[in-house]
Amino acid sequence: MAQRELLHKLTHIITYWATVRQAPDGQLGGGWGDDVEAWRRWTPVLLGFDDPVAREAQTLLSTNLFELPRMDGGYTSILTDVEHSSEDSADTITSMLFLEPDSAVWQERARTLVELFESTWSATNDQGFRQFRSTYFTSFEVSEDPDQACDTNYHIRALQPAILLWQRTEDPSLGEPIAEWMENWVAASASSERGKPAGIVPSSVQFPSGLPGGPGADWWNPGCHYNNETFRYPRYLSGLLRTLLLTEQITEESVFLEPIEALAELRRSFLEGTLPEPTEGNLSWAVEETGGALRDVLSKRRLLTGDPQYDDLLEAEGSAYMRYSLSGDEQILTDAVTAGLAALSHNEVHFTSEVRFTDRIFQFHNKYANQFQDAQTPTLDAKLLYNMVTGDVGDHAIAPLNAVRWHTEATDIAILVTGQSTDHLSAKLFHFGEQPREMGAELLRLTDGTRDWSLTCDEERVIEGSVSGSAELSFTLPPQVLCTLTIGAAP
Repeated sequence: MAQRELLHKLTHIITYWATVRQAPDGQLGGGWGDDVEAWRRWTPVLLGFDDPVAREAQTLLSTNLFELPRMDGGYTSILTDVEHSSEDSADTITSMLFLEPDSAVWQERARTLVELFESTWSATNDQGFRQFRSTYFTSFEVSEDPDQACDTNYHIRALQPAILLWQRTEDPSLGEPIAEWMENWVAASASSERGKPAGIVPSSVQFPSGLPGGPGADWWNPGCHYNNETFRYPRYLSGLLRTLLLTEQITEESVFLEPIEALAELRRSFLEGTLPEPTEGNLSWAVEETGGALRDVLSKRRLLTGDPQYDDLLEAEGSAYMRYSLSGDEQILTDAVTAGLAALSHNEVHFTSEVRFTDRIFQFHNKYANQFQDAQTPTLDAKLLYNMVTGDVGDHAIAPLNAVRWHTEATDIAILVTGQSTDHLSAKLFHFGEQPREMGAELLRLTDGTRDWSLTCDEERVIEGSVSGSAELSFTLPPQVLCTLTIGAAP
């Protein structure tokens, strides 16, 4: 019931933005740079279901942003820091590669980013590795300011769509430059230069020296910007680690796993209490700060490989969906979804008509209200909903592993993907309506081959058949009865 209510409320809010606030040119009212971020918390509906309102709104915004003169070169012509300059292209192209994966237009826009990386944005550093030259760049220039001469974890965002396309196609023209870039981060992780502990992935690598850090005195606080917070360790380490994992998976070169494995072993030692007292910049402090980023990449690795090597860490620190996936204990999800229901249970206007900054549509309680009330209201956990309906672990941004998209709207339904791999999918479905529901399942991760499938409701098999590869199933879901969809044999 709680998931159904959350999906209903989220759909209601998305529909408001698409039908009331969206302008004819696709803008949502916060300026293009903020508007492009809105979809990140629409993902349970936008990527998990076939919601025409959400899909058309995102398509309109993404398409028309590329009509702006500043996007003529395939990336913004506005010279600003990479966290913000990357948003125009990263959010629009990535979202459209999900919605229109076969589109030649959006694929070419992703490829353009790699071309710019090779021709303009990157160079070989003094250590012999390819890296970004600066935190400030456009489609045609790179800042020569030495205070901005850094490659950071946030640069992953500049190539995010290309990384997604490489994941899907394994095209070497995309992958070779990315792998060369990741070699720089492997080397930086192993380095102990400038006081950085060996085995810790820094938040920045200075150019042209190739050493950890930036113009700032401390490796963990590199500067590289007009403030000291944007690229401070460990901001967006999660994206960097997941790119390393993908690089290892595609190239089958184990060297790209070394930073992840080193961090995992250090995290074990930290949790066991065998590392020294944390102080800013030392090994214990750095390991303490990596918890969320390490959890994200180990979760993706577990789903990709099935290897239980780090299950102890995931059982201790994994997300609710990851811990459910390991244990099968649905109470973990029930508790998490029920607790999160409060996020959208009141103050509707603060998610709709009262919003000024469109990159903070769901941040009212977290950024403002909780500072003035004793009882803290949680922020919408869109990632949990996205995980439950798609079977992915972690978010969609880097190394997405969403297994299914349900061809139905996200109302009056609850879905839990109970297991998935490249050979299998299982899910529980409950339709709250009074009439049978015609729907489908677009299978996104199954490899080639024919598999049996069945829909079982109240322990009676309703329908069965066979499906080839990543095709689409169509079926009728009976009302108000728990059903289980099974495709292929469970591992």
